[in-house]
Amino acid sequence: MPPRPRSLSEFQKRVPDDTACAEFLFARRWPRGFTCPKCGNGTAALLKARAATYAYLKCGRQTSVTAGTILHRSKVPLHKWFWAAHLMRHPFQWHLGPSAPGSARCHL
Repeated sequence: MPPRPRSLSEFQKRVPDDTACAEFLFARRWPRGFTCPKCGNGTAALLKARAATYAYLKCGRQTSVTAGTILHRSKVPLHKWFWAAHLMRHPFQWHLGPSAPGSARCHL
């Protein structure tokens, strides 16, 4: 897994839109592959009509990458949630980028 982004511009390049955020969540939630919690089948198809939602081909159950998380049923786009999380993690550094050796740093 690549290291966490150190600057806002690096963060924007890594997760620029909701699709990239959904792919990130998918990889985090199912690192060993996608398996249905109901039937145990690993074959699913991404639904075009519902964002980041998969339908299992064997049983027909649908699940999204946000199901069971604080993001579930949120009307806020995924990329905005990711922005908020990133900015909360780096509240004073987000607009400056990583400090270069010898540069001035803010110590609070």
